[in-house]
Amino acid sequence: MALIKCPDCGKDISTLAKNCPSCGRPMKNNEELEYENDKLSGDFITQKLITIFLILSCVIISSCGKDSEIEILDTAEIIELSKRLAAAAFHTCAIKTDDTLYCWGDNRTGKLGIGTTAKSNFDNSAKRVIPMKLNGLWKRVSSRELSCGIKQDDTLWCWGQNNYGQVGNGTSGDSKDAFSNIQPEPVMLGNEKWNYVSAGVYHGCGIKSDKSLWCWGLIEPYDRFDDKTNIDFTMPNKIGGDKWNLVSSGNVHTCGIKSDGTLECWGDNEYGQLGNNSLVEKWLWVSAGNRHTCGIKNDGSLWCWGRNNYGQPGDGKKNDSNVPVRVGEDKWKMVEAGQELTCGIMTNNTLWCWGRNRFGLIGIESESSLIPNKIGEYTWKTVSLAAFHICGIRNNNSLWCWGRNSFGQLGDATIIDRQEPVKIW
Repeated sequence: MALIKCPDCGKDISTLAKNCPSCGRPMKNNEELEYENDKLSGDFITQKLITIFLILSCVIISSCGKDSEIEILDTAEIIELSKRLAAAAFHTCAIKTDDTLYCWGDNRTGKLGIGTTAKSNFDNSAKRVIPMKLNGLWKRVSSRELSCGIKQDDTLWCWGQNNYGQVGNGTSGDSKDAFSNIQPEPVMLGNEKWNYVSAGVYHGCGIKSDKSLWCWGLIEPYDRFDDKTNIDFTMPNKIGGDKWNLVSSGNVHTCGIKSDGTLECWGDNEYGQLGNNSLVEKWLWVSAGNRHTCGIKNDGSLWCWGRNNYGQPGDGKKNDSNVPVRVGEDKWKMVEAGQELTCGIMTNNTLWCWGRNRFGLIGIESESSLIPNKIGEYTWKTVSLAAFHICGIRNNNSLWCWGRNSFGQLGDATIIDRQEPVKIW
């Protein structure tokens, strides 16, 4: 008795069977003969030889297995992963799967966008230890001292501290007084449509639907602006005439990726965080931190440069660098540069962090780590880090935070610091 495959379901059945026991298809003699004839045909033998050759090729050149599963994302895919979470200095904002936006933690200068604020740094009423819902449906949120978001209708909104005009609504205050101008609830920046926004400490930048780049607030150098004679820092100003895919607003510097994949950085360069005109390759992603920068090239390799007093570039050394240094040999899908810490997600969705280990952020015993350390055994979609806490969304869309919790920035209804991730929702 021989076995043949059913033409409908592909299951092996006996040549004596009148019907396929799996799908019930009646078996005819001519179908059996065609199958048996195909096995002896030149096409069948050729196909088998090709299959054997491909298997042997995988073994010889190691193109199968782990490396063949690597998926390098493009810029748009990375943006899609990162857009729903923003951990700032002492507060956090996140968008749920139903597109509702929540913020929690420090509300001293209206950072949470809930319409209230504190009167001073010593006002304990500023603490919000559970997520607070904002009005509307949202598609992106970004936050440091300034908070900004893009709603589902592609309009741009910002809120929070505005002493440098960083909210972008045409007003400002005393640069030396953080409480001199506060916008405690979201205000819309014009009627234009926006693709992307990145909120920094004292400035913000965004990309409109036509891919033009605009920035506002405390920005240097001035020669980045398209119109140098009529600059109003309290409202968005156009940066040159190029098309852009991505922008990242750091503490005192900014980086962006143009539509052709080239990367540029500008602003303060005390520790080489601008890259010293060495960013000549094509890039998928960039993150501007406090005094260091990290980016992912088109091949998925991770590179960092700038300040390195706690190992934040992750190359195993402790020297500042004004040119990119590679972080290991792995492939990465996203990276976030923080104050003195860096975290990234590899293409296998594992989360790794390195740099300063304050409040147990990295999960090691030493003060810092010069190389990436794996965070648990889970898989992650995105991560966002602030000065002293980290939040991440796992592959099942659950939100987890850990680190310092003095203002309730973890969102677990306490002000207890956590050295291990705690589930928020």
